[in-house]
Amino acid sequence: MAVIEAKDNNHTVSEGLQQALGYAELLDVPCAFSSNGDGFASHDKTVPEGQDIETEFGMSAFPSPDEIWRRYKAFRGISDAQESLVTEPYFDDGTKKEPRYYQAEAINRVVEKVAQGDKRLLLVMATGTGKTYTIQDITLLISELFTDTLVTTNYDRLLEQVYDKGDGSHVQLLDGTTAMTVVPDPECVTLIKIHGDFADPGHCILGKAQYDTAYGAGALDLQLPVPKVLARFYRDNSLLFLGCNLRNDRTLQVFQATKLAAGDALLPQHFCIEQAPVQLADLTARNAKLARLGITAIWYPERQYQFVDDILRLAISELKYRESQVSRAQHFMRC
Repeated sequence: MAVIEAKDNNHTVSEGLQQALGYAELLDVPCAFSSNGDGFASHDKTVPEGQDIETEFGMSAFPSPDEIWRRYKAFRGISDAQESLVTEPYFDDGTKKEPRYYQAEAINRVVEKVAQGDKRLLLVMATGTGKTYTIQDITLLISELFTDTLVTTNYDRLLEQVYDKGDGSHVQLLDGTTAMTVVPDPECVTLIKIHGDFADPGHCILGKAQYDTAYGAGALDLQLPVPKVLARFYRDNSLLFLGCNLRNDRTLQVFQATKLAAGDALLPQHFCIEQAPVQLADLTARNAKLARLGITAIWYPERQYQFVDDILRLAISELKYRESQVSRAQHFMRC
């Protein structure tokens, strides 16, 4: 939230301020302090217009943690309503490993932007800076909950990195074409990148022309490989939709057509985790639309994105409990 540069008292109180400002610029924080043990020099980017940005004060007058946090929130544009998500603790995988300062900054910036309602984010980090560790707070819950098959429209390699244990054989990677012809390996997590992989950009489904080729131009064609894969999973498996639009996109059209073709046949129950509409009428209408597709919505309050983590953690706990009960029952049957 702030940077303090300490010098001994052979230096002036403000001698380290320029150095502190350099660090503050890198970390994008509003406050930089310098001290020689006798007092502080301060540079505060959040002061109202007309007040001094740089001041000096005694050791006992250093701002409280609450005041530093107030300045940080003001500088980064974090509202009170967004604070609970921004301050959500990092995922603890039991190793006690902590992110490096630049990894923490990357995580914080992503979470802050999500809290502010941004839906399209690009995180760029150089090779060797620990992208896997940085993203694990966001994706590790998914890797704990889903150990069989995932279908994703993402083109990147983040899920592969989270699932890959180092020997390169833990993830079976398929696309919208190969998923219909390749038998899933029961020893692997099967990741179906339905719209392709950036490693093979020539086969990525990105623009309208490519979507028309993959799903059908003008009218949906359920005999094409991508709709056929989506229809099969919708028809044969209980699905949990995470981060999906489920509105008027091609994927939803596939589900609607598959549901219509099934007639009165029973299909698996599906679920989605969605932000609840503010208006009751909108919530009722959205529930009804999803119910017609056999999808039960698990709602969380508007912009309270930390509840997605909570929901996934509860699902993981329930899954582990049920697995333990099955294991226990099998043990007693053997006895």
